[in-house]
Amino acid sequence: MLGIDDESILTDFERAEQQTPTAKKILDSTRSIYTSRKLRLPKDMLWGQPVLCDLGQSRIGPTHRGIIQPDIYKAPKVVFDMEWGSSADIWNLGAMIWDIFKNKHLFNALDEDGDYSPFHHVAEMVSFLGLPPLSFIERSRETRNVFTEDG
Repeated sequence: MLGIDDESILTDFERAEQQTPTAKKILDSTRSIYTSRKLRLPKDMLWGQPVLCDLGQSRIGPTHRGIIQPDIYKAPKVVFDMEWGSSADIWNLGAMIWDIFKNKHLFNALDEDGDYSPFHHVAEMVSFLGLPPLSFIERSRETRNVFTEDG
């Protein structure tokens, strides 16, 4: 995670919330669940200092399985429910570095309604990087929903 040096991001976020409040679900008199609102990217690349955070998903051992990472940074192995290891972190880091230097996301991964779509995510990956090797595709049952033997 990066700190925020461009404080106008927070001002814009606050203004947007005042003008168009996010939807919420009231569970009872003490709890409400709010939908997320995205922060815009900083103007003039005024990124703050990197901060190591969110170690709630950290794991011990060489390989794991399951969903990790924010949607737009998910590694292909995570999207396809394959075993993953430190290479998933390297993918995540590369996608974040792209954001920092290009001032935009490498992958959008959203469908027409603005919701995360693994199918759109994979289509963007293939468009950018080309088809994965057949040996990679054969490692997951999930890839059958996206690829044929011909690609």
